[in-house]
Amino acid sequence: MISIRISIGRENSGNLSPRKTIAISGLIAAVGMVLIGFGFMQYTGQTDSLENAVSVNGTVVETKITEDTSRRGGTEYETSI
Repeated sequence: MISIRISIGRENSGNLSPRKTIAISGLIAAVGMVLIGFGFMQYTGQTDSLENAVSVNGTVVETKITEDTSRRGGTEYETSI
């Protein structure tokens, strides 16, 4: 968990002034709103794409499974279609 401690009201304590505190809070709020807006745009775009999906027909002509034993965690398999 991240916490920010800001003390306001002490003189010469090295803490942020009330103006800077408000400016930083506003900046953090603005960045948060931008991220929320971006997420909403992504969500609506994906929803529209799902609602307007187009059916396609296809035929698989070749498949392959590659085995990779060079990793420490064991054998890893990768499929190719």
